[in-house]
This record gives sequence, C-alpha cells and structure tokens, in this order.
Amino acid sequence: MNKCKCFFALFIFFAMPLLAQATQSHLNANDDDLVYFQMEAQVLHKPAPIVINGKRYLTYEIFLSNIGQHLFSLEKVEIFDGKNPNHPISSFDHEQLKKMLHSFAAKEMNNNEELIAHPGIRHVIYLSIELNQVRELPRTIMHRFYLKSQEESGRADWFTLAAAPTGINRDEPLLMGSPLKGEHWMAINGPSNTSKHRLAHVTAHGITHYPERYAIDFMQFGADGNYYKDNPNKNENYYSYDAPLYAVADGKVVEVLDGIPDNAPLGRDYPITLSNIAGNYVIIDLGNHKYAFYAHLIPNSVKVHKGDRVSKGQIIGKLGNSGNSDAPHLHFHIIDKPSPLLGEGIPYAFEHFITQDYSFSDNDEPPLIYKDNRVPHHDEIVYENTLMTFESK
Repeated sequence: MNKCKCFFALFIFFAMPLLAQATQSHLNANDDDLVYFQMEAQVLHKPAPIVINGKRYLTYEIFLSNIGQHLFSLEKVEIFDGKNPNHPISSFDHEQLKKMLHSFAAKEMNNNEELIAHPGIRHVIYLSIELNQVRELPRTIMHRFYLKSQEESGRADWFTLAAAPTGINRDEPLLMGSPLKGEHWMAINGPSNTSKHRLAHVTAHGITHYPERYAIDFMQFGADGNYYKDNPNKNENYYSYDAPLYAVADGKVVEVLDGIPDNAPLGRDYPITLSNIAGNYVIIDLGNHKYAFYAHLIPNSVKVHKGDRVSKGQIIGKLGNSGNSDAPHLHFHIIDKPSPLLGEGIPYAFEHFITQDYSFSDNDEPPLIYKDNRVPHHDEIVYENTLMTFESK
C-alpha cells in the first residue's frame, strides 16, 4: 500500500438548509495531489432516528461525486459522533458497501463489483446505522471515506476524505395509531437498507427526493397462510382487498384522488404515469409539515374530501389495487410535503402492534407457517417483511 493522503472536508451551506458540500483542503498534500483527487460528498436530507425492536437507527443517503478525471474505488466508510472523531460508531467495509452504493451512471457503467467512482459520475451510499452503542443521540455525525486510485499505469495511492459534521434531527419519530386492523399484515418492502422503497428516488424541480424512505406495502395473509384464496386473478379473493383504512391521527385532508380503476391482479390494466402511479389516494395533514399518505384505494371507496377534518381511527376509504399495483395492498408512508412523491420520507412509529415469526413452506413460497410467539411492541416501526397484528392496547 502506498502512503495515505488525508484531506478534510468543510461544509458549505447554501440557501437550502440541508445541503452540505464537501471539499478538500490542503493538508499533508501537495498541489498535484489536490488536483488529482477531486471528490465531493453531500448529505441532502438531515437524518433522524427510527426505532425498531428497541434499537435506534439513522437512515439517510450520502451523494459521492467524482468531479476529477481519475478512477477511485471506495474501500471503507466510517461514521463518527461529531464530539468524538477518533472512535467510529459504525463502519462498512468493501464487501458491505457493494450492497449500499449505487450509481447514477449509464447501465453499462453501473457495476459495483469494485465500487468504482467514475469521473463525472454521481453515486449514492444508502446508510442505516444502529445507534445503540452510543449513550445518547449525537447532535452531529462525521464521515470518513477511504478511496484507492485505479489507474492503468498501476498507480494505487490511498486517499482519505473526512467530511465535517452534519446535523442530526433529534426529534422523536411521529407517533400514531394504526392504518389497518386485524391479524397477519406483512410489511412488504418496509424499512430496510435494501428494500425497493428504500432505493426509490424522485428528482423534480432540480432536487432529488427519497419519499419512500420508510414506506410500507401492507398485505394481509389469511389463517391458511396464503394472501389469497382460490383464483389469484380476482381482487375479491385477496384477504387484503376491501379492508377499511383508518386515519392514523387527527388531521385535515389536503389531497384526494379517486376514480382510477383497480387492476386485475398480477398485472397492470393501463399505462402507469406520474398522475396515476399512486392510484386512488388520500393525504392527511398531521401538522408540523408531516403528511400521512395512503395509496392504491378502491375506486369510489374514498369517504373523505379535500378540506375535511378527520379524527384518529376514522375510516377514510378501502384498500384496493389501483395505480402502480399488481395485487391488493396499502402503500403507506409519512412525507414532509402534501404530495405522493415530491418530498422526503420522514420517520414514524405505531403506538401498539404485535409481531409474530413465520417460516415458508418447503418450496419457499406461501403459504406461511405461523409461529406461536406473539411479541407486543409500542412506539416503534418494523423491519421489512415483518408480520404484524394491529389491535387496541
């Protein structure tokens, strides 16, 4: 290994309060090195904690851009409490980062086997950090990136990019009631660092958003361990279909879309566009720039109108299969703008629910085999594919 060249990054704050741009300062490096190593790191959305199984996590993204002319491979990332930059609270090695780093490059360049940071290409690192090993929630965190040059000449210098602290949103997750009732609701595509919702981004008006950061697709399984009975091509044969949807808190309805047809299951009956991607939906203003979003409702089942005040536990519609959906389910998330997708997904927690372990049948397909354990939870959210029962305390 050749000598390590270390650079510290400063945050430059623009009009947008959560934009942080990392640049290299001149430290233990000559001018040639500074020209050679041109890497930019940005945290666009201030991280905030979620709670799963009694543990706190920070879930957020770092954009890493190679604005120079040379190739580098990302070998390691360390995260520190801003008050203690000497002992990392979390770190990810080369193998772990293969599952965490994605590129905005053309498909033929988007191969992360070696985690190559191509010149002029923006990459995103998806992070989910457990915070239980620290006594209290940090006010700031720092990031240290270890990169190795990849040159045809064989040059293999190592560089360290240390980014200055980024602030933590220390607010507790939004606490709310249940959007559904009954047993055996699976949190499909729910919180994890690799779920489809976690990786989904939307860029509009010059800003990249992660609206589905904590989104869940709720689908119900029956006593037989399956999610439908008889013919899977009929909506009414799904245990989820036509289930009442409930307001998770008191609030005001700010957006409603109705009249979009249900799809026949296992396909799409019409082209999906930005205007119908959520199907029939309801958005409820919960206050403090927090909005509950319910998608894919049955057409003409919406029981509220824009401007209505709703109470916690009030029925607002029925679970369906409209929009970008191939089987009946409820897509649910909390967002910071009154829009299905143009905003940031923000943390939330359910007041009361019960989880239950399960296994798959021998062919690794439903029906599920339910385990006997039933664990109560309070003021938490769940991991992807957790089986939940919603009931009163």
